[in-house]
Amino acid sequence: MVAVPHLSLSSTLQHVAETKLTKLAQRRAEFDEFWREHVDGATDEYRDVDSVRRLLKAMKDAGHKFDDPTWPEDLERFLVQAENDPSIGSSRVAAWGQSLLSELKQKQARFEATSLFSTLVLEWIQNPLTGQSSMDESDSALGQAELREQLHTWKSYAFEEKPTDKAGILTYLQELFQGKQQASTLNETSFDHLRKAMADFDEVSIDKDAIQTAINALLKEDLFAGEKRDALEDLKSRQIVLEEIADALRSDLSALDRWIWQSTPISVHLRKHINGRFRVYLDEEIYQAIFIQIVGSAWAVFLKRVLKTFAMSHAWLEKSAASKISREHMQKCAGFMGKSAELSRRANATINVARWGTYYNVFLLSQLPSCIDTGTKGGYTDEPTDPTTSELSPSEIKQSMLRFITTELLVQKHIHGKATYFQTDFKWFGPSIPHITLLTLFEFFHVPPKWIAFFREFMQPTLQVEEEGGYSEPKKRVRGIPISHTLSTAFGELLLFVLDFAVNQATQGCNIYRFFDDIHFFGQPDSCATAWDTIQTFTRTMGLTLNEEKSGSFQCSLPGKEIPLPSRLPVGEVHWGFLTLVGDGEWQLDQEKLSHHISEMARQLKYCDSILSFVQAYNTYMRFFVNNAGHHAECLGKKHAMSLIHMVLQVQKSVTEILSDSKHSDVISFLREKILSNTDMKVMSSDVSDAFFFFPRELGGLGLYNPLESLSLKCRDMIENPDNIILAVTERQKQEYKKALENFEAGNVYDIPPKASSAPLTFEDFVQFPEDTSQAWENAYKKLQSKHEESTLKLTDDMEMAKRRLKRNDNTDIPSQYSWVVQMYGAEVLDRMGRLAFGERDLMPLGLIKVLSKERVRWQA
Repeated sequence: MVAVPHLSLSSTLQHVAETKLTKLAQRRAEFDEFWREHVDGATDEYRDVDSVRRLLKAMKDAGHKFDDPTWPEDLERFLVQAENDPSIGSSRVAAWGQSLLSELKQKQARFEATSLFSTLVLEWIQNPLTGQSSMDESDSALGQAELREQLHTWKSYAFEEKPTDKAGILTYLQELFQGKQQASTLNETSFDHLRKAMADFDEVSIDKDAIQTAINALLKEDLFAGEKRDALEDLKSRQIVLEEIADALRSDLSALDRWIWQSTPISVHLRKHINGRFRVYLDEEIYQAIFIQIVGSAWAVFLKRVLKTFAMSHAWLEKSAASKISREHMQKCAGFMGKSAELSRRANATINVARWGTYYNVFLLSQLPSCIDTGTKGGYTDEPTDPTTSELSPSEIKQSMLRFITTELLVQKHIHGKATYFQTDFKWFGPSIPHITLLTLFEFFHVPPKWIAFFREFMQPTLQVEEEGGYSEPKKRVRGIPISHTLSTAFGELLLFVLDFAVNQATQGCNIYRFFDDIHFFGQPDSCATAWDTIQTFTRTMGLTLNEEKSGSFQCSLPGKEIPLPSRLPVGEVHWGFLTLVGDGEWQLDQEKLSHHISEMARQLKYCDSILSFVQAYNTYMRFFVNNAGHHAECLGKKHAMSLIHMVLQVQKSVTEILSDSKHSDVISFLREKILSNTDMKVMSSDVSDAFFFFPRELGGLGLYNPLESLSLKCRDMIENPDNIILAVTERQKQEYKKALENFEAGNVYDIPPKASSAPLTFEDFVQFPEDTSQAWENAYKKLQSKHEESTLKLTDDMEMAKRRLKRNDNTDIPSQYSWVVQMYGAEVLDRMGRLAFGERDLMPLGLIKVLSKERVRWQA
């Protein structure tokens, strides 16, 4: 299941691991000899001063490492005192003897744990991949059918050019970016500045550091697997080679318009992703992949900067929703509250300000990095946020989108009486983009000719596809962009930025919210219909196709405000991951999707040939389920939170029952039996504890992921119904109005404009335009979107002390994310191991397992 790096490229780590394994066997043999000589059959002997002193001396002579280094010297002093002090009874001396025996038993347990851990690592090395030969005939046939179908579709895009009207594209772009802006010098200048920036692009810098950054990004993008991935890892430490590569790449950059693919044809491989889709990867030369990554990162960072600058210009309309405050309303409010209070209300933080901030800072061009050091975010990964950057990961952007949409539906329903929403994406977006569309786009934005020549060559390699029985005949690619390249992501975002701007213009200031080509739009029915028409026009013009299976619309309303959904909007249900939008804006789990992925998870796990590869795949799948069911959030409420817990229980139980033919219903008992029934792992004198499965690998455990740990804590104090947050806003507005009315009637408003009405403002007028005036609504808006975080679990004093001792003795720190497992199982581990970790740290192949864990899970077809 998990491809293991070729250790010839990690020979130092392998040598260290082998040395540790040899040393473990030697130390274990020495300890066993000591045990036979001093412990076997002698448990009752260590009750008097002489026998305890004899055992203590034997342990010190054998080099026993006491967990508390001060204890042996203290004990010797106590034993001297005990010989002369009748107040020290025999029970106390016997207790000291038992403490020494406990130290030895704990050391024995640590040796056993080290042996088990090392055996499991070796098993992983010896069984790196799931063997296709062992796959059931029905499973293999199903996987091959899926692969053939998706490969056929991909080839129909890659090798079949789609006729596209270049003149029509240019006319569309000119009318969009220039046609409506002729009368305004300011608007025209903002677009001219964008074009000039494109024409002057010169931001590619190539040196040793840039190459190392590119290598890290390529590893993150997962462009290569196996030997080439290992070669990239190995290359990072070869400084002289990096300098030579930098010289060669600078030569390539100086002759950009003559750049060509070195290997022709380039082999194409398909890999299955956890969502069931196959992705097509180019097996290009590492040297050229580094060059393309450096160039792609420079363009991606540049495009994000200049396009977001354009989005902040006057060309971009309103940066707010459709509501506008009329002059008449402002005058009435000033007459009721005074001019300063009225101005203060509009100057406060509001929903429209927050909405624009979320759009601009979170979703606009979200797949492009802000700086080269962060690399690309990629359109197809589901990794957590990189702690070294401040940018959100793709997974977290998706979660933000769910919270944002849910909040908008709830808020707009209460403010406007109704809310409309649609979603869509493009069918096979990356592989289907016509090259003429992108090349025309580059020309229109005044990208320099040398770069256009390079982009054309990059998009049009000659390929040979890996198929059953060998490779296909070489063919030139005529449509689409390669996957897992930052440059491809930049192309896609530039194209879709045109759509962003088109919708903004057509709807007079509303925006679509994208995660690459996953498109979401909400608002009132008319603006939704306009946005949908705009998307369809863009799609036809650019030679793309909307994905009908993923297009759907939804509408919710307050009682008495119901109107039909606009007929022009796409039909079909609205989905987000495993969730379906139903009723009045509630997300429910799609049991059909869940069942499908549960079966696929069990099928994949069935062919894991080692315990650690099983755990690696299991953890990946469990995170996949939780991520696609939506993380806890205030806008989703407690009902959704409880459904997550039930889903996890369902997945764990169903998968384990499938794998064990209903013999087990939990993964711990299933894995424990696999370990104990394996004759190569008969290294434990007792049962394998639950703690061993859940403790992180850094502490000698298997690192099994248990989502219930955090889900249960978060669910405990969640708000029952998100509508209660809205109701609280209404109550606050009533209190604000009451106070303003009292001031008005008491004559305490002093800056009333001349000729203002003497009649007080009605409550209905007071709360009008809530998206532009109400801080109470803005507070609720932000609260609804907030992630629901449980309070950090605080370790008890004994666990904190054990944690500090581990850091002092073994230089091993325990991150706070493991607080739950440490507090839950720490006492048991301390009792059995004598410290807050399994095994003898200096003898465990922890470095090797880090190398093994770097390779991503490879799903079987």
